[in-house]
Amino acid sequence: MDEEKLIEDLIIRITKDLPISRQNGNNSNANPLVGQIGAEDDLIRIQNEQILIESCPFRLNVVAGGIVQQIHNKIQGSASSEDAMYHNAKSIRYLLNLLKRCLAYQWEHIKAEYECIQGLNEKEKIRLKEKQEAILPPPLEESLAKSIFTKLVLLITKPPYPFLVQEIQFEARGVLFQLSASNYENIIPSITQCLTTPGNVSEEEAIEKINLIEYLNVNSKHLSDLLAKVERALPSYKKNTTIQFVLARVLRQTIWNWIDHYPVEFVSLCKNGTRLEGGAENLFETFYGYSNSSTKKSHFWPLNTMLLILCPDILLNVEKESSSK
Repeated sequence: MDEEKLIEDLIIRITKDLPISRQNGNNSNANPLVGQIGAEDDLIRIQNEQILIESCPFRLNVVAGGIVQQIHNKIQGSASSEDAMYHNAKSIRYLLNLLKRCLAYQWEHIKAEYECIQGLNEKEKIRLKEKQEAILPPPLEESLAKSIFTKLVLLITKPPYPFLVQEIQFEARGVLFQLSASNYENIIPSITQCLTTPGNVSEEEAIEKINLIEYLNVNSKHLSDLLAKVERALPSYKKNTTIQFVLARVLRQTIWNWIDHYPVEFVSLCKNGTRLEGGAENLFETFYGYSNSSTKKSHFWPLNTMLLILCPDILLNVEKESSSK
C-alpha cells in the first residue's frame, strides 16, 4: 500500500465518527474541539491525528486534499433535520481546525531548523531571526489552494448551516491565514478583484472580499502590493462612504498584523528610515481629505496613524523640525 493510500485511509479513520464532542483534558497536542466519546477511542483518534499532522512536511498536498474532500462532503451532505445540520456544522468546525493545524505544522517544522543553533552572539541571533521570519511555507498545488480558498470564502461569508457560525468562521479564518502564507499569489486576485475592477462587483461582494484581507498573512512585499491596489481603487469609491469605512478598518488591522507577525521587517524599516513601498503617504493624503466630519475622522484617523508608521522618514523629518524650533 503506497503512502498516499495510507494517508487517505488515516483521514477516513479520523473522520468516520464525526462529529466528536469530548474534551481532551490537558493534552496540548489534542484537538481542542473534540468531545465525549470513550477514552480509548479518544486516545486512538488523538494518535491518528498526530500521525497525520507529522506527515505534513512530506505529504501536505495529499493530507490537505483529503481533509478538504471531507469538508466538501459535509457542506454538500444531506441535512434534513436540525440535528443533522448541527452535526454537519460540528464536523466542519473540527475538520477546519485539523486542516489549520496541518498547514501550520509544516511551516513550523521548517522554521524549527533555525531554532537549534547554539552559541550565537546578539547580531548573529538577529540575522537568524531575519532568516526565520523570511521563510514562507512551500506552496500547495495551485488547484488545491484555489479549491480550499473557495470553500473558505463560502464558510466565512455564507456558512451553509445556522449553527456554530462564529466558531466555523474563526477556524476558516485561521486556515486562510495559513493558506495566504503559502499561496498568496493564487488567492489574492480573487480577493482584490473589487479593487482592481471595482465596477464589476456589487457593494455587498466588495465588502465581503475586502473583509477577508485582514485575515491574510502579509509580509512587507504583500502589504506594499495591497496598499498600491487600494490607492488605485480609491477614486472609484470616492462617493462610497461605506466602502471607505471598511477599507480604513481592514487596512489598519492588516498593518497591525504585519507588525505582529513580521516584527524584524518592521524594526528594519524603522531603523533604516526608509518608506514602505506601496504609496502609504498617498493613502494618508487621500483619507485625510475624506475626513471632513467627526464621524469620518473617527474612522480614518486611526488608519492614518498606522500609515504614518509606514513612513518613518516623514516622522523623522517632523521630529527634526520640532526640535529645531
